[in-house]
Amino acid sequence: YSNSISWRTPSTPNPAEINPRALFERLFGDADLDPATRAQRAIYNKSILDFISDDTRRLQGTLGATDRRKLDEYLFAVREIEQRLEKAEKESANLPTPSMERPAGVPVDFAEHARLMFDLMVAAFQTDQTRIATFMIGREGSGRVYREIGISDSHHPLTHHRNNPDMVEKVAEINKYHMEQFGYFLGKLKATKDGDGTLLDHSMIVYGSGLSDGNRHQHDHLPVLLAGHGGGIKPGRHVIYPAETPMANLYVSMLDRMNVRRES
Repeated sequence: YSNSISWRTPSTPNPAEINPRALFERLFGDADLDPATRAQRAIYNKSILDFISDDTRRLQGTLGATDRRKLDEYLFAVREIEQRLEKAEKESANLPTPSMERPAGVPVDFAEHARLMFDLMVAAFQTDQTRIATFMIGREGSGRVYREIGISDSHHPLTHHRNNPDMVEKVAEINKYHMEQFGYFLGKLKATKDGDGTLLDHSMIVYGSGLSDGNRHQHDHLPVLLAGHGGGIKPGRHVIYPAETPMANLYVSMLDRMNVRRES
């Protein structure tokens, strides 16, 4: 639950993709390959599950019910990724090419990595490859250090600051740094034309956190930002809701704006 915000079922997370190049190829295919090479590679690259089927059956015979279910969930996730890649390969020939260079891999620099992923999300929206995306800018329990902004302490331990002013200030600097990356994303959306407006005009973008105070693990009074004009929403307001208002109310309201009628 600390490593994903996108779920296939209440107990099965969708596998996250952190490699910009892999995400690019999943969205737009591998345009560097000629058709003959692509076809040849498809013959060799059969499902990896085909090569371990005998081992899998033997292993399943030694497991209890709970472990068998977990193994099934894992194998399903692997196959789902393969199917998505196969689908992207088949469709890539007819897709518009995004106006960005093919990423080389995972950048070392945090901001460069985040902005590259945001660029790919913008390209996916612009080319109508998807209309929904989730992006986890900071994993819960993260031990990342942010030396580029002068912070050499690990992020997660800093959030258990025990009201130490120096630690609180460092957490605030990290939050600001994250928000700067998010601001970059909104700027790209606002600068990208889409129909009679911009991508930002036609989007609903939620930025938030599962905790309001990491030191006490408070799950209420969450600071949440909703950007864009999608569904006719009116930004530019600061709204304070009564205590104990469910966060899910926001999501139900957003679904309603997308003409998806749900009570809960």
